[in-house]
Amino acid sequence: MNPKRSLAAMLCLFVLSLNAQTISYNWLDKIGLAKEMLRTVKLEHSKKTVTYTKKIRIPKAKGKSKSLPRRQAGKQKSRIIVSKFTDYAWKEAALVVMDADNGNLEIAKIKKDEQRLVNTNPKFDISIEERSSGLTWNGKNTAFTVISNESNSIYTVIANKWLERLADGRVKEHVYAPFSNSLYQQELIASGEAHLKDDVRLALGQLGVWGVGSLVFPKVTLASVVPADYLYNIALNEQTDPQEFYAFLADDIKFDPFKRVLVLLAANGEEAYAETKSNADALGLHQFTEPTWNLMRKTYPDAKLFSFRSNAGNHLVSSRATALLYDYNLAELVRIFGDKILRDANLTPYIAAAHNCGVSRVIKALKKPGKNWRVALRKLGKTDETILFLEKMDYLLKPQLNQ
Repeated sequence: MNPKRSLAAMLCLFVLSLNAQTISYNWLDKIGLAKEMLRTVKLEHSKKTVTYTKKIRIPKAKGKSKSLPRRQAGKQKSRIIVSKFTDYAWKEAALVVMDADNGNLEIAKIKKDEQRLVNTNPKFDISIEERSSGLTWNGKNTAFTVISNESNSIYTVIANKWLERLADGRVKEHVYAPFSNSLYQQELIASGEAHLKDDVRLALGQLGVWGVGSLVFPKVTLASVVPADYLYNIALNEQTDPQEFYAFLADDIKFDPFKRVLVLLAANGEEAYAETKSNADALGLHQFTEPTWNLMRKTYPDAKLFSFRSNAGNHLVSSRATALLYDYNLAELVRIFGDKILRDANLTPYIAAAHNCGVSRVIKALKKPGKNWRVALRKLGKTDETILFLEKMDYLLKPQLNQ
């Protein structure tokens, strides 16, 4: 064999093997780098403001089901929630997009012109991923699909810089990793799970070290009463959109919406859900209202909750508060119904419902004649919210349904 031809053949095979290899990178490292790239990017916005109407779909619940089988949820009826908000007539946003094949990062600017997306980068086709609720623009967590016009390959938005107009007219800059279908990566799911479980473990550990006592069992610490998986599940439940939950059960979306929460926790750390506020002014990862937070501070002074405004958005402190609320609600149930409720198969759903709507309403529902306390709860609340919350909790409590 000709030595020169042999060497050429070997070089050719070597190059081909390099091309065939998938370039390895760490998603969290790339997200961190992308956020740093955005720190100095300048964005413009209009002086003029416009008031928009936002419509989203919320599923209706009958209050009867203990858990929904897969594929049935797509038949759920919905109602429309309308809200108004004021924003700049137009504003720029900057996206860091990553080529998943090689990990290369690029900055692409877009413009939000009223409710239209204006793509100013000819290299990419950029569109918004509409969520199951019909939501499109979602502030710093808007989901984008990015496709290269050159290679037709999908790029992932791993960070963006977003301008928020505050109520007093000031502008706030956010650098955040928004969820999208292509960000749904096992590495991030695992990291988010570790983040949340660490917070839960540390929260219970702190309550134990500080000797915070249980109202239900005065001779033991509160930390030994509260199940760790309850705190974990409450966080996932509070931050999972019910419309996406039913869409997932019906196989209308491919990602698990509970794991979506984990992706955002991994990608954004303490910034994830720190400013998430409900229509009832519930704040943070575990969605506390200020009156409930202050009640926990007063009832458990050794738990070191401190002020609502500066602590409700903190994942660790919010986990502590959720543990306190579990013990408080359990104590109220025992006070009314006696120790027998501790052996009730529905105890965890009772406490979960109390976290969502208040323990007094749960007690009233349990006192109503009839076998189905959820129907009574639905009638008392005149809203589907807690029933939807319970149906998500049922799913989390029965892992075999997740298959």
